[in-house]
Amino acid sequence: MHKKPQDKFYVAPFRGKEGLESIRNQWKIVNDNMNGKRFFHLYEWYISYITALEKDDLSVYFFVVYWNDQPRAIFPLRRTIKDIYGLKLMIFELPQETQMPFCDFILPKNDDTRDILRAFIGFLNGSHQFAWDVIRLPKVLEDCSILYSLNCTPYPLTISEFVGYCNYLACEPYDQIMKNVSKNFRSNLRKARNKLCKLESVEYSYTRDAALLQQYYKEFLDLEASGWKGIHGTRSAIKFRSRLPEFYSSLVENFSSIGGVEIQMLRVDGVAIASDFLLWIDNTCYKLKTAYDESYKKYAPGHMLRENLFKRCYETQEAKYINFISNADWHQQWKPLKHKVFTCSLFNKSPYGLSLFILKRCMKIVPPLYRSRLRRFFRFIS
Repeated sequence: MHKKPQDKFYVAPFRGKEGLESIRNQWKIVNDNMNGKRFFHLYEWYISYITALEKDDLSVYFFVVYWNDQPRAIFPLRRTIKDIYGLKLMIFELPQETQMPFCDFILPKNDDTRDILRAFIGFLNGSHQFAWDVIRLPKVLEDCSILYSLNCTPYPLTISEFVGYCNYLACEPYDQIMKNVSKNFRSNLRKARNKLCKLESVEYSYTRDAALLQQYYKEFLDLEASGWKGIHGTRSAIKFRSRLPEFYSSLVENFSSIGGVEIQMLRVDGVAIASDFLLWIDNTCYKLKTAYDESYKKYAPGHMLRENLFKRCYETQEAKYINFISNADWHQQWKPLKHKVFTCSLFNKSPYGLSLFILKRCMKIVPPLYRSRLRRFFRFIS
């Protein structure tokens, strides 16, 4: 895409893994200008995704938006064409997999970038190569760049839907955290802690060292596969799933280069009984995966490891928040704070885009029978 000197912004598309690798330095520049960036904004996250999880890397485009020859934003979008009842819909969507809990544009939230989303949509509309009907933006946090951009420069054909919560805790003194939880939960933690203290050779450890991480990672995989997720259960552990071992191994390799990955362990007699796979970005620690030995359940090893992490984060002041990533039922025992999570859809003014927008709007007003049919129709797009 040749830039036009008279334009404020210009856009260049890069395709697939090779395209992503070619803009590594540009991605870093954009990240350096982002306040409050999260793990899913980083190049290290996307190179792991496209290397291990994406089956068709050439379906993914990385649109870099420049201003005065400097990269200001990146829009990672997977392009698909879906045939629904004979209609060929052109869809862009943020890459999403089951292992990718959240998505966002790589876009700083400041006055210089508030018009970039509109400029990007203008670029798509002016290009025959990138015709589109819908841009789907699933699993976006309420403080994300996408919603910031839409609030600054609203796009008229937008539908945002609340889809859930993401739980997190502020790193306060542990006594303060305990004041917030129920008396029954405090009692259960105290009993489990007392039982654990009676065991010999109880050890808490963690590492971000690249050499040690490989050993810790292997222990984590074995521990996760030892219980109901293992060979005699659902076989849903990482080591039994196609592509997942490669993805998490890639995360270890790529995030260790920036000191952003940690695996922590709780061991008894040198054997791991609980472990967390953590990502540390800016002022937040993210609990990406957790595992524990079910035979030690009465010691609440997961909660004990969590206690240790809370205390460590507050003492070192390395993190202001611990993010649980999801909204699991067991989180509620800790009385967490919550981020809202949304799915946003942007519809083009094309015939199909306008039709889909109207149908989506109709879901709120049509009778329940037709509403369920409309939901089934929109599942084809998701």
